[in-house]
Amino acid sequence: MVWLGICYQGITQSVIIENGTIDSDRYIADILPVALKDDTQMLANEFTFQQDGAKPHTAKDTQLWCKKHFFDFWSKDRWPPNSPHLNPLDYCVRNELCHHMNWNHAVDKQTLINEIKQCVKKIPVKVVRRSVAS
Repeated sequence: MVWLGICYQGITQSVIIENGTIDSDRYIADILPVALKDDTQMLANEFTFQQDGAKPHTAKDTQLWCKKHFFDFWSKDRWPPNSPHLNPLDYCVRNELCHHMNWNHAVDKQTLINEIKQCVKKIPVKVVRRSVAS
């Protein structure tokens, strides 16, 4: 699984979960600290952290962690679970990432991971901004 966060200033570092699935405990331990660090570096405390309706995002422990650590946070009750206009990662950034991928180069798990990490860095900020602003 690949996790990315986006904001008007760009994209967070990617988090690659190579084995297993994501539950709320793993999401809190492996992903949310990256989101908090990168978002704070890009935007100070001038951002609202929001997520979609995935189970690890809506779990009680996750909601409590986010309320405690993020300066401003939209809870699961405020965020629509599936909207192409309100979830630019699923619809715009993923397409842009796939566009930059050299699929012939990704012949095994490690080269796929490396290709994803490199291609995330190639996504132009103007594409992210256009998606966030729409």
